[in-house]
Amino acid sequence: MNESGPRNAGSALPAGFSGQGFKLSPAMGGIAADLALEGRTSQPIDFITTNGRTAA
Repeated sequence: MNESGPRNAGSALPAGFSGQGFKLSPAMGGIAADLALEGRTSQPIDFITTNGRTAA
């Protein structure tokens, strides 16, 4: 079931911050806040997109 849409508008769920990723969590929190509140961020996030990726 796809839960995207108005019911989930304004929410962001960053995950996967173990090991070296842990040091990125403050920056990702700021990005998540931007995305949830404004729907966009000024930070470069193209490298973390899931567009075009498939499950293994």
